[in-house]
Amino acid sequence: MYESPIHLIYDDIKLQLDKNVEDYVYSAVQNVGVNVDREELIRALKYDREQYSSGYRNGQAEVLVSLIEQILEVYPEEIKYTDGIIDMIKERIRNIGTTL
Repeated sequence: MYESPIHLIYDDIKLQLDKNVEDYVYSAVQNVGVNVDREELIRALKYDREQYSSGYRNGQAEVLVSLIEQILEVYPEEIKYTDGIIDMIKERIRNIGTTL
């Protein structure tokens, strides 16, 4: 399968940047006197970042659902006929927050 040269170069640059950041973080941790396995540290930091990102997405989804509910409270008559659609949208937003 063909991949554009730009895409291939970007992937190489991203891998190198990730490695440089990992090396920098590992060195910084060692400089403050913490002795830790490099791979374990990187794995823990990646896990922490994934947890943060997941919580952030879930928070965004809840805010969107809350905004929809507030709109429904302010304009109940104008939106009454779309109740099923609104519930479906809220559910999809919640699912997006937990699966991304």
